[in-house]
Amino acid sequence: MSDTKLAKRDNTHSRRLDFAQKVYEEIGSVTVNRKQLLDFVERHGTKWPSWLVVNKKYRVDRGVYRLPLGVVETVPAETTESASADESAPAAEVSAE
Repeated sequence: MSDTKLAKRDNTHSRRLDFAQKVYEEIGSVTVNRKQLLDFVERHGTKWPSWLVVNKKYRVDRGVYRLPLGVVETVPAETTESASADESAPAAEVSAE
């Protein structure tokens, strides 16, 4: 594959991931429905993401789509901190004995 085609493919891929990241940040979920996408497109003046709604690998259900894997749901910081505190408590008890 030529360098021009590779550069174009990489640019397209990064634009799609950027779109998905923005949708995720606004909606807060990896799965979105058609109405949420339509509202997002209207608010931000972007093009309709036909690459997302046409491609069957992103379809979860009728009118429901999963954003590309470049977007990962994160665990809230409170949950992470409390889990690490719970895990460290028994270790402290064992080492104290």
